[in-house]
Amino acid sequence: MLRFTEKTAILGIDGKGEYATTFFGVGENGKIRKIKEFYDPDSLGGLYGAITEYLGFEMLDGEYKVMGMAPYGDRTNTISRAWPSSRTAS
Repeated sequence: MLRFTEKTAILGIDGKGEYATTFFGVGENGKIRKIKEFYDPDSLGGLYGAITEYLGFEMLDGEYKVMGMAPYGDRTNTISRAWPSSRTAS
């Protein structure tokens, strides 16, 4: 049984999921109240998978690699090569 001692925000994000791809809810008094759900194809996880594939990794397999390498990247270099119109004047 769920036991929430305080009002608790709940966020679930999945690439596909069995049902919803994104879930917003509140846990309180041992119950979960749904606020909003999104379904395929509206998926933040799907978008992350597409970006992973764009970077040369396999979708549904390389997301953890991209997540693990993210802190080591050069954000300005990557963005300017991927989206040339995003370059800013120095």
